[in-house]
Amino acid sequence: MAKEQEQKKGAPGWMATFADLMSLLLTFFVLLLSMSEIDATRFRKVSGSLKMAFGVQRKTIFDEPPKGSSFIQQEHSAGGSRSPMSVGGSTANIIDPQLQQIKNTMEKQDKIAQLQKQKRLEQNLKKVFSKFENEWRAGKVEIDKKDGNLIIRLSEKAAFSPNRTRLKKSFENMLIKLSEVAHDVDGDIIVSGHSDDKIVRTGKFKSNWEFSAARANTVAQALMKKGDVDPSRLTIQSHGPTKPLVRNNSDINRTKNRRIEVIIKH
Repeated sequence: MAKEQEQKKGAPGWMATFADLMSLLLTFFVLLLSMSEIDATRFRKVSGSLKMAFGVQRKTIFDEPPKGSSFIQQEHSAGGSRSPMSVGGSTANIIDPQLQQIKNTMEKQDKIAQLQKQKRLEQNLKKVFSKFENEWRAGKVEIDKKDGNLIIRLSEKAAFSPNRTRLKKSFENMLIKLSEVAHDVDGDIIVSGHSDDKIVRTGKFKSNWEFSAARANTVAQALMKKGDVDPSRLTIQSHGPTKPLVRNNSDINRTKNRRIEVIIKH
């Protein structure tokens, strides 16, 4: 009887198992608590590395750093749509910050380049207008801009006789000014010929296309030979009657549509 009482002294046998279980539960909850706090900078780096590793192509914007709260999901929606990532109840859209910075830099540089191009076009427009002011007042030339390019529009009466493709001698002074503009303003040059809707009455050309092409070629050749313009900058185009400035319903309008356009690309 004394031996049985001595054996019952101390903690019961089940206490060791219970203490071991409590230690494991404490360790588990400490682990959950430590995982609930997220470093935003490290989170971006890890997510970016995972994105590249798994070949994810979708890109969304990271509005604000993720906020750590609870690692355990508090709400459950059976069969509902899942967001890209949810941290603490708020959705975090993620993008590589380096890629975003490169994108912003490229957009800024493109905007600056467009503004510089527009400023350069306006300056060249004023310069050309001052050079051809007398011819503009006489109705021999028009200065215009379109699609970011400078256009010098030569009337037929300034450069050619009716149904002719040879330049007038009186065009010599305008040709010199045109050459000076070509040297002062950088960019490729397109010389395009235009006609009205009436068929050209000459056996040398089978269509208005060939006729307007011959006139454009004459101006381009004059710019190369007498104006010393680099041939690699020049392109010849023929539009025939397809791009009239005004309707071909009168002799005055048809005269206006018969023209040569010298387009300097910016």
